[in-house]
Amino acid sequence: MGILGHLDAYGTDDPDFNEGHPEDRCPVCGAPVAGHVGGELPDSRIKWQHRRHAVLAIPLDNL
Repeated sequence: MGILGHLDAYGTDDPDFNEGHPEDRCPVCGAPVAGHVGGELPDSRIKWQHRRHAVLAIPLDNL
């Protein structure tokens, strides 16, 4: 998996992400979980929003 794949997958293992409700929001970028289909981000706007937030959040996880 490349760098972009890691950014796309970041936060998808969070329990809040996987509750299964249609109104659920991604804990990383705040976009609807429905826009994160199967770990793929089909909407490029959501994809890049998620990646930007992940780039900022990953270093904070390592503190």
